[in-house]
Amino acid sequence: MSSRPGSSTARTYCPVGGRSTRSVPAVSVINASRCPRPIASIGAASGGGIVHPARPRPVRVRCCATATSSSPWETKWNFSSTHRWGTTICRVAGTATSSAPGSMRSSAIWCSFVGGVPAATARWSTSASAVGAIRSIGIDCRSSSASTSGSGTSDRSYTAAMQTAAPIHRAVIDVGSNSARLEIARWTGGRLVSVHRDRVVTRLGSPGIDGRLDPEAVARAIRAVVAFKGQAMHHAVASLRIVATAAVRHASDGDAFIARVLEATGIEPELLTPEAEALAVLRSVRGVDIEGSTMAIVDIGGGSSELVIEGNGDVVHVASMPLGAVNLSSRFDSSGVVDPSTLQAMQGAVRSELEGLLPDSVPPVDTGVGVGGSFTTLARVFGGDGESVEGFVLERSMVVELLRRLADLDCEGRAGIRGIEHARAGIIVAGVFLVDQVMQSLGLHRMVVHEGGVARGVLLEQFMPG
Repeated sequence: MSSRPGSSTARTYCPVGGRSTRSVPAVSVINASRCPRPIASIGAASGGGIVHPARPRPVRVRCCATATSSSPWETKWNFSSTHRWGTTICRVAGTATSSAPGSMRSSAIWCSFVGGVPAATARWSTSASAVGAIRSIGIDCRSSSASTSGSGTSDRSYTAAMQTAAPIHRAVIDVGSNSARLEIARWTGGRLVSVHRDRVVTRLGSPGIDGRLDPEAVARAIRAVVAFKGQAMHHAVASLRIVATAAVRHASDGDAFIARVLEATGIEPELLTPEAEALAVLRSVRGVDIEGSTMAIVDIGGGSSELVIEGNGDVVHVASMPLGAVNLSSRFDSSGVVDPSTLQAMQGAVRSELEGLLPDSVPPVDTGVGVGGSFTTLARVFGGDGESVEGFVLERSMVVELLRRLADLDCEGRAGIRGIEHARAGIIVAGVFLVDQVMQSLGLHRMVVHEGGVARGVLLEQFMPG
């Protein structure tokens, strides 16, 4: 269930099971053709997440028991593999009967599962006229149960978790005011590793009639989200979340947009509050090595700009203003050549918003971090020869220089500058202008560019909850 502005929360969490702290036995991944009971696919949607159909991963589990007994004994196995969200996807049973006192018997159980790491359990009971003890009982004989002695029948049960070597992939779709973004990542070696990214310019934040979303932009956004869902399914992700930000927050028909995405994808988008959006960006920045005692993280989006100030690891201030590159450009028509009077009018509008963004009690900022397409575009113009501009140090003198140059050019002229995408040429003046005004307001001569953002922060929240 999605929350609307003004509610206590704007996040709907995909139900994810708890993590086991015990050591887990190994399992073997084998050829699918050898699995006698393949499970073709399974999909289960709940809340903001979905498990996608994918090729099953067949697994063989060898259950065995060893006992010291004066007579033959029997072990009954009941193995069930369930997805970590509770959907049973494989259940088989078997019986192992010893041929002689004290012998070991094993049962090979075959199962298939899909999507991430399942929570698989093996339960069994052993019945024997035992003299001595059950030495071991478990998956691949690596786990031990309590022992029994004496005569009579003993019923023991044990539950163990199973995991595979394949890492979990998770995905997030961020429906922003200028573009929709997909990021798929896995957690490897104690850090988030991006597996796949995609972006489609939608201009969802372009003004429609009576505060409604523009129908053509809505159609572009929904097509992008559906395509992104297909890409996530191809990567067999364990979870997929869709989050929406300023454009949907501010639109009078935001609820209708959420309903259309739900109908098209089976996933209900989570509408983030400005505070939740800002803290997601902060989480993304914390995932990289940027030093500073008092840090200002600025995310300039298409329909809003968020500010987080962090001092010595603590969040000091969180604020948002309803101005971004898309709606500022539309408001002052800065898509073409921009004359000085227009720039002056833009300055008045931005400064009036910035006045309330920084209270006097906030300590001076010594490090600035810039997030969003305006910052990454500036970095590519001034030095981003490669694919990544992560960590690029942006000087305010660069921002002022480019702003003067861009104001005298039309869209085609701006698109001819290295590093500026044609789709961004119409809003780049507004974006660079916001960067300049924010740096001036914070007293920053330089900022570090960060390529992450809302999607990365939401992914980190899933891999490192709390």
